Amino acid sequence: MYIYIYRYRYIARTYPCPLPCCTCPTADQQHQTPTMEPLPPYTPSLQISFLLQTQFEHSHRWTPHCVEINSTQLLIRPLIHSHDEKLINKWYSKLDELEYKQYKATSNHQLCHDQLVQSTQVPNQRDHIVLCTAKGLYLEKDKSLNLIQWNRDPIKKYSLQDCRIGLNTDMSRCLRIRCEREQFLLRVPDDASVTSLFAKIACAAELAVPMDSKSHDPLPLKLMPWEDVM
Repeated sequence: MYIYIYRYRYIARTYPCPLPCCTCPTADQQHQTPTMEPLPPYTPSLQISFLLQTQFEHSHRWTPHCVEINSTQLLIRPLIHSHDEKLINKWYSKLDELEYKQYKATSNHQLCHDQLVQSTQVPNQRDHIVLCTAKGLYLEKDKSLNLIQWNRDPIKKYSLQDCRIGLNTDMSRCLRIRCEREQFLLRVPDDASVTSLFAKIACAAELAVPMDSKSHDPLPLKLMPWEDVM
């Protein structure tokens, strides 16, 4: 790098730069195209999956599905094998029979664990794993590759903006949700999972609220009957 000294429109002499430091770029650096740094990978602020029963509007059939919360979206994915669907539906039916006979046991988790083998025939180890997964509610993608169709598009995709969530009083362990003018039911194996599922969906719905209309106070995480929500 050189400094040009001008005097009366004429170049008097060319001197080398007295400060050979990084503040004076070289000629090669001046013509070099700046490189763009790669952006960090996208990570959703909230991502969690559940294995539970669903019932869509204008349908009276319960079907096991994977319900995935991905930031501000709610995705519903089907199971791979119909045998697993029948097995989980049979297990939920046994839970209903036990609840009816015992009039809501003190701990539904203990009820599911104690009566699982006695109430549902488990012919092989894989069926036992499927039932334990349904009992645990939460799903891990790496451990459920042979259970859920993760490599295909979901059968339902909803935006959680302006969604409504309430407790379905007509049936135990059940939430009623309205998203994008559609209503559907989500049913879980115990009462504690109802509260957990509601909290996750309510947090995702709060993330979906636009910034210009979002208040300083977050939405209250209070589970109310569906009649009070609407």
